[in-house]
Amino acid sequence: MENLPVLSRSGVIILALCATLPFHGCGKRQPPATEAQPAMDLSKRFSLTTPGSPEPPERFLKIIRKGVRKDSLVLIAPSAITAPLFGLSGRRTLRFWAAPVFNIGDGVQMNVFLRRSGIRILVGSRYFDPGRNAEDRSWIPVSIALEVNEGDLIEIEASAGPQGDLTADWLALNSVVVAP
Repeated sequence: MENLPVLSRSGVIILALCATLPFHGCGKRQPPATEAQPAMDLSKRFSLTTPGSPEPPERFLKIIRKGVRKDSLVLIAPSAITAPLFGLSGRRTLRFWAAPVFNIGDGVQMNVFLRRSGIRILVGSRYFDPGRNAEDRSWIPVSIALEVNEGDLIEIEASAGPQGDLTADWLALNSVVVAP
């Protein structure tokens, strides 16, 4: 005990501060507000919106493309489905997997709209031609940036290919979500 160094008052304060440093700033990082909001799954929110459509969309058929099977919502062209984006606003990303169900015909056109106050705003589109393009015979990831306002709706439309042939124009959608 006699050989212990004597600390000045400032030395004691510095020692106390150094002892508490490992405990400061080590809490869990709080994510920004956009990360805190989970992705919104739209799969069960869709309703048919095309008047005179041949059939309502088939829900959750098992579609296999290049050996990958996914439970899918299938649109039979010409048809469109709409889902509300309740509680969302700001920058978002619509993400899903899409695949034509058959490899015949002149292909199928997919258009994605944001519906705002009755106005359709085209936010993305993709032409699938699996009869002529082997890359279109598998599940294709789709990612579309959105600027969402409160009360907007998302609409996904399937229509005929460029020659207007509706033969086998079935479009499968899987894991449709709006993410921050």
